[in-house]
Amino acid sequence: MNNEMLAIEKIQEGFSLLTKALPDCNPMAPGFLKEVIMSNLLGHKVEIAKHLCDAYDKDGKEQEYLTCMEDGINKKGKKLSRAFAIDGVFSEPPEHKKNSLQRITRNDKIYYGIFKSGVLECVEMWVGSPKDLEKFVDENVTRRGINGKNTEHTVNISKKWVKENCKKII
Repeated sequence: MNNEMLAIEKIQEGFSLLTKALPDCNPMAPGFLKEVIMSNLLGHKVEIAKHLCDAYDKDGKEQEYLTCMEDGINKKGKKLSRAFAIDGVFSEPPEHKKNSLQRITRNDKIYYGIFKSGVLECVEMWVGSPKDLEKFVDENVTRRGINGKNTEHTVNISKKWVKENCKKII
């Protein structure tokens, strides 16, 4: 058996184990495996349903996880800066904006995990206040909504902002 076939077999075996441990989960859902890693590190219970928080702490409080990869170097040797992102945030109408910001404010804490490129290893983690992130995201989409045609936005959160506004825990 070649290495590629062995790797595929191990991945399938891992997915089987994960779906036995977390029935009804979708390991292929974007970000889900990173959420499982972070919840395990933090002692949280991962949420498998879409459109809810990412996990619950031991007291049942909702938690949100944002992830990105370590900065890297592209094929031309140029530094790649990677950022955290929140998508589906509306600048208007006001009720859509309020509902999209509630995805942030419903949480007790926001965790930011930086993962090593190409592997499921969280090498750095920060924790911050939902209110601080809400303010940042609200200001960002409000600024964009003034002259833009689009009302739905993806907001990037730089590692610099996280390091200035959050507490490092790993």
